[in-house]
Amino acid sequence: MSKLQQSLEIEAAVAPHVKRKDGTGLWQRIWRYKFHYILVLPALLFIMFFKIIPFLMGAWISLIEYNLFEGVLDSPLVGWANFGALFENPAFRAALSNTLLLKFLYLAFCGILAMLLALAVSSIRSRPLKYIFTTLILLPYFIPSVAAAYMLNQLWSPEHLALWGMADSPLDDAFWFPIIVAAAEAVKTCGIPVLLAVAAIHVARNSAFPGSAGGAGISNGRAFLHGHLYPAARAIGAFLLLQLSSILANDFELVFHLRTAANQAFSDTLDTFIYTEGFKFMFFSSAAAAGLLQFAVQLLFTVLAYLLVRGLFRDALFPGAAYETVRAASDIKGHNIAGLLICSVYSLAVLLVLYGLLIDPFTTETLSGTSVGDIVTPLSLLFYGAAYLAAAIVSQLIALALAYPLTAANLPGRGLYKWLLVIVVLLGTRIIPISEYLLAGTGGLINTFFPILLNGLFSVISAFVLKSIFNSRYMPLREQAAAAGRGEMYIFFCLFIPKLWKHLIAMAILQFVTLWNSSEIAILYLNDPELAPPVMLFRMAAWSQALKGMEMSGPVIGQTAALVSVVPIVLLLLFRPLLTAETMVNEVRRL
Repeated sequence: MSKLQQSLEIEAAVAPHVKRKDGTGLWQRIWRYKFHYILVLPALLFIMFFKIIPFLMGAWISLIEYNLFEGVLDSPLVGWANFGALFENPAFRAALSNTLLLKFLYLAFCGILAMLLALAVSSIRSRPLKYIFTTLILLPYFIPSVAAAYMLNQLWSPEHLALWGMADSPLDDAFWFPIIVAAAEAVKTCGIPVLLAVAAIHVARNSAFPGSAGGAGISNGRAFLHGHLYPAARAIGAFLLLQLSSILANDFELVFHLRTAANQAFSDTLDTFIYTEGFKFMFFSSAAAAGLLQFAVQLLFTVLAYLLVRGLFRDALFPGAAYETVRAASDIKGHNIAGLLICSVYSLAVLLVLYGLLIDPFTTETLSGTSVGDIVTPLSLLFYGAAYLAAAIVSQLIALALAYPLTAANLPGRGLYKWLLVIVVLLGTRIIPISEYLLAGTGGLINTFFPILLNGLFSVISAFVLKSIFNSRYMPLREQAAAAGRGEMYIFFCLFIPKLWKHLIAMAILQFVTLWNSSEIAILYLNDPELAPPVMLFRMAAWSQALKGMEMSGPVIGQTAALVSVVPIVLLLLFRPLLTAETMVNEVRRL
């Protein structure tokens, strides 16, 4: 943000009643930007009803001793007693400690792995090879966490432990469990900072060392430092800073499905604690207090991360039009052998995982009469595929409406509006708040698919990504249109949407993948297998070993894992050209 824009925002916040130097007062500016308010009002009302009100209700539940029969209003007020009881609870303290350990291990593993892979990829000169390697590095992110947990459990199953001469699974060891989980999460997600770092390296090298874009490349240590290492470190540093916004959250489904009775003491995290307290034991007030504490801490770290990234690393995440110039550069002959070797070894490991997930289950004869179609029916695939696609499209239309007012620096109330959206982003936690669940029950929505689809409509982080992409690339065009007397409606329909439609498609695909890969929401709201989405059906089959009274062999469960995983993987391969570094910033808050 330029100094002029910053000064305008400060003036608008501190002295809105004073006319600006151009003679435009507050009400004149409100009237000038009336299209923004009209555009965003339906989305804000939707957010208010389905997010803000439930959050306020959850905050109240954390202050009362909630009784299901007395209800929210008649339950006795206990003040901060629920929070005090939390810190006296050894299970909560252990969950909090485990959460922080997993998060910091993940940040370390992900940062180191992303740096190594980004430097390796950036040393490869061929664009087709670079495209293949980055796609394979990104691919684990598209595998459902439930399927990843199933593969890890299979890796250390009793049969395999006997083959390897091991007596106990490392998942049941207090030392190895957090390392394995953090490493698995890092492998799943490191493709995002790798894309960010590769883009930053290319922009830096193209601008500071123009000869490297068409010649022999970086040839000395100083050039490597400023053209590779420094921009990669900035991009990955920005990614890691943004992870502070979810400092008290981990990959819930990965952790949840790796938990056993033997490792529960060191595998319980804050998310699983909230899930167990609220949805298993029905201690609603305790779970609400833990959720509110999680929100408050993450809000503080989100503000800190946002200010740091905005001030120091914004260009590392959104390099703007310069990235298009780099992407259009011609192929260059010659490769760095070390980089090629690192990328090849890592890609081979990913391909082996793909083989174990998608092909190996079909090479073993099944021992029962059950087939994949008996577990996940074609009707379930078609219905939820269509429903998730509709929800993903609507979510991006909402994000589009929310994003446009953020591009108007002189919009009255823009600062307040921006921070409201930041809070809403934090309300999109991994675990459904107790209050949302209770409201769904009051509305008769339990055991229906409507809460699943409603939850899929909230992708507020997309609004910030769309705004940042537009401002970094197309703000001069906006200013030219405004100088030519074009109204805000013209700019929205004839400039904003046409410039961002590819990013909208990409983020709709990412939202679809998020919905498809998730089972936690369905687990909470659905208890009828006839209504369950595909990933939930796989989860039920994999962990209960029985579904609708059917006997299933291991290969059938593995084939079901392949079926539910192939959908997001195919989407990645089809839409990979649209999944740029800037677009993948949309996924940072989901991690």
